[in-house]
Amino acid sequence: MVMARLRSDEGFTLTELIVVVSLIGFVISAAYGAHYVVARGAETSERQAFMSREVGAPLEFAERVLCQQWNIDKAYPGVTPYRVKMQADIDTDDVTEEYVIEATADNTLVIESREGDAPFRTAVWSEHNRNVAVGTPLLRFFRQDGSEIPAADFAEVYSYAYSAEVQIVTEYGGKQLSSTRRVTFRNR
Repeated sequence: MVMARLRSDEGFTLTELIVVVSLIGFVISAAYGAHYVVARGAETSERQAFMSREVGAPLEFAERVLCQQWNIDKAYPGVTPYRVKMQADIDTDDVTEEYVIEATADNTLVIESREGDAPFRTAVWSEHNRNVAVGTPLLRFFRQDGSEIPAADFAEVYSYAYSAEVQIVTEYGGKQLSSTRRVTFRNR
């Protein structure tokens, strides 16, 4: 009679409770794992987009202009490790274009351009540039034999430079990121 009454009591056995709690734990851990994977993927995607925008695009533009330039401007302030002004005809319309690429002390990477006598247009490619802050030159120039032209001898760049190395340094999430391109001048 006691057995019959116990079986008719409503409720859950300890085994049933353990199974339910285990299943809930499994579902929660699977959801957390999926969230972690998605969050890491989003973080990686954001970092790659940042690198493309802050480093990749300016490097490609600088490479395009530097390889096609036919004159590096000697006018003040001239060439520095963080600035270069040059002439080219990138769009091949027989109108000279001028370009200035500069890493500034206020953490910006600026590219100015104009065609013919038009006023300069300024584009800020990066507001996270760290070249000046960490002392890494944006530009290094090389002679035909491959030897580097020291910054102290940048007056030689106009006559003797056959290639340049452009290095862009930025910071993302407290980490320093950089990329470098070596550009050979076509019109030298």
